[in-house]
Amino acid sequence: MKKKAIQFNYIYSACTTVKTPDISILTDPWFSEGIMDGSWFHFPKIKDPLKLIGNTDIIYISHIDPDHYDPIFLRKYFKRYGLKKIIISNHEKNFLEKKMKADGFNPEIIKKETKIGNTYVEIIPHKTGSISDIDSGLIVKYLDKNKKHCLVNTNDIVIDDNFLKLVKRKLKSYKVDILACG
Repeated sequence: MKKKAIQFNYIYSACTTVKTPDISILTDPWFSEGIMDGSWFHFPKIKDPLKLIGNTDIIYISHIDPDHYDPIFLRKYFKRYGLKKIIISNHEKNFLEKKMKADGFNPEIIKKETKIGNTYVEIIPHKTGSISDIDSGLIVKYLDKNKKHCLVNTNDIVIDDNFLKLVKRKLKSYKVDILACG
């Protein structure tokens, strides 16, 4: 059976998995109940998110908000599947990096496109010039023999003209096959 170039699986909220023949990425896994001072819960509740997600190679966290960065769930995930590399964006004031390190994690800041086999992974920080710039987008490109494939995940970013121009420049000759946005 031929492997698909890019597989995208929506799990819940901003949590997804992205798979190419080279790598699998878990994005923004939030499954701890009662975040946002006890006001946010899952409905309907997923009985076993660890089983539903499965084992992946890398975890991407888009930003510090608790419906994207869930340290309680990350510990459960690592207990089941072992430690994974966590990748985050390169923000000048990187609140997510500081919080993750305080929580005992060691995230890797991705500053440029990274090649893994025929897969290219890039994180684009959403920069507006505000002190509250925390969000980022993920681009996953895969090149097979016959076609270029591309996924863009913009999370909570309100796509403005500057971000759209930046994404277009990063995509080069790739056309978007899958767009995940708020």
